[in-house]
Amino acid sequence: MEKLKIFSFLFFLLSQVVWAQSLEIIKTQKFEGTERFKSHRYGGISGLSFSDGFLWAVTDDRGQFGSPRMYKHSFKNNSLKIESEIPIKEPKGTPVVDYEAIYRFKDEKFLISSEGDFNKKPRVFPFIKFWTESDKWKNELLIPEQFFPEKIGMQTKGLQNNSAFEAMTVSPDELSIYLMSEVALYQNQKSEIEFLEYEAAGAEWKFKSRKAYIRDVAPEGAFEVMRGISDILYWKKDYLLVLERTVRVGKGRAVTFGAELFSVNIQDLKKKKLFTFDKELAANWEGLAWGPDLSDGRKLLILVSDNNFERATPTQYLFLAFKEEKP
Repeated sequence: MEKLKIFSFLFFLLSQVVWAQSLEIIKTQKFEGTERFKSHRYGGISGLSFSDGFLWAVTDDRGQFGSPRMYKHSFKNNSLKIESEIPIKEPKGTPVVDYEAIYRFKDEKFLISSEGDFNKKPRVFPFIKFWTESDKWKNELLIPEQFFPEKIGMQTKGLQNNSAFEAMTVSPDELSIYLMSEVALYQNQKSEIEFLEYEAAGAEWKFKSRKAYIRDVAPEGAFEVMRGISDILYWKKDYLLVLERTVRVGKGRAVTFGAELFSVNIQDLKKKKLFTFDKELAANWEGLAWGPDLSDGRKLLILVSDNNFERATPTQYLFLAFKEEKP
């Protein structure tokens, strides 16, 4: 009995150990704002997915610099090379797409999120649909009705324009899909970000839950004109990585981008800040993906910045070694 008590006590102590995470910058890689692949300008990268040894990146080009598309990159020695450009035609009856998130499943289907365009009359709604490289759109996730604004007229509810589901991730067993809106719904408090979970139900997907994620606030003295969720990434059981992007106005009205990375518990949405991307790491960070594990056992975390197709602004890829360790 005494041995059992000692074992139970030791097990309790082990269960209380808090693990920390360390992030080490390995390298950055840039594609200049003037970079072209085939006949299109490369840029506007808004979402990533690593699958079968390739990094897939979707652009949010609405047709200004080319047709809606994604890029396939080979990956070697922590460097990317553009291998191909894959067009993604708009679904029938959808005049505008704004692709912001992507995930490639093991069966080679893609899940793609589009923000739509609320400036159109009537408004073009967002969607999250499955797509294959044979250029066929499949079924879609059913988004709750309260997430949609009125088709025409004054908006009083729903997702905000250009701020729908930029953040999307899938569990490793591909049985759960997680979404976060970039900012709060029109009718909610500004700090309340929508967190949605879907679960596989045979060949279909079933809406499971909706929760409110509370985004951080600007530190004292900083004037933020925007703070939203640009991407999320499944990390381990019950935990996601969440990327909060910021836009701040400083002296002389200088506009700067930045971001903060958090670990977030899926069950209660409690969060812990892991890393701040500012100063020399400041950029319009929009996409997250895991790369292949590093030779020393650490995980490779990849971030990408959206250059908004500005010629003077490069698309940046940031490679970080991610390790979980005792404090």
